[in-house]
Amino acid sequence: MFGCPATEAIGVVVDRFFSQRFLRVIEAHLEGTRGRPRASAVSSGDNPVGFRGDGTELMLDAAISRVDGPAGPVCTLVLRDVTDAKRREAERAEQLRREQAARSEAEQAAQQSSLLAEASRMLTGSADYTATLTGLARLVAGTLADWCVVDLVGDDGELRRLAVVHVDPAREHLARVLQARPVSGADVPEALAQVLASGHAELIAEVSDAERRRLLHGEE
Repeated sequence: MFGCPATEAIGVVVDRFFSQRFLRVIEAHLEGTRGRPRASAVSSGDNPVGFRGDGTELMLDAAISRVDGPAGPVCTLVLRDVTDAKRREAERAEQLRREQAARSEAEQAAQQSSLLAEASRMLTGSADYTATLTGLARLVAGTLADWCVVDLVGDDGELRRLAVVHVDPAREHLARVLQARPVSGADVPEALAQVLASGHAELIAEVSDAERRRLLHGEE
């Protein structure tokens, strides 16, 4: 197991083959079983670490026992090299993680494709833009976000709130209150004002406190 003959191991200090952490675990275990016959597995959170003759590490599965007799305590330490088993376990865990990530990406891609298809169908299926944009808001609030607000700039340049939809039906009344409120230039949040002025869409991937202040205004 340790890659060296017994003649080279006998008489050598024990930390030549075991980590100090493992030795402390063994010492504490023996002290805790003093006066009580006991045999059990030793656990230090992770598998104990040992060292081969060439200095490389190996993972150990350890079981220790102690029996106090008239002539003194008798202790045994049974070790098993589980390095390869732990490596295979880590490889399986990594493979599972990759498979789950790939599955998640595939599901996300399928959802996005379905969303785009449904949005295209809605845009081409009705000439009533109010109903269409309200339907799109509901579609977005049920898939990409918790809530969706659609503001429309009229021919006179004034901003009109066309739809406010929340994915939680219990908050629909708040959405209706927001939709009923008139939107004036003073009420327009900074982020929305910049988008309207530039004519270019803006994607905010993470909403920090600073971004939240740009997205909200007044009581909103």
